[in-house]
Amino acid sequence: MCRVLTYVYFYYTFVPIVSPFNHFIMQIKKELFEFIIPEWAICALINGDESGLSDHEVETLNLFIEKTVKQYGNANFMLGDESENSYFRWSNDISNEGGTVTKLYLFQS
Repeated sequence: MCRVLTYVYFYYTFVPIVSPFNHFIMQIKKELFEFIIPEWAICALINGDESGLSDHEVETLNLFIEKTVKQYGNANFMLGDESENSYFRWSNDISNEGGTVTKLYLFQS
């Protein structure tokens, strides 16, 4: 969690004063939803580029997008700090197939 603190010297102790910026950061974090996404779906979710995907992958991805829109409304997928780290997992949020995955974040707009 990112915290911006200002300290005030008060009777020999430091008292943190929380900046209004912290409230803004916390509000954004409440609106972010984390998803574990297979690497093959990243370009399609971020850039809308489905080239190179099989028909099965496109169909699976479209079902996931429909379900996500119903649950969260119009939203944008975005990369985060951990999106560069990929790892193997037996399942993910799009399909029950194992493979290399990464974290993407959904921001409700």
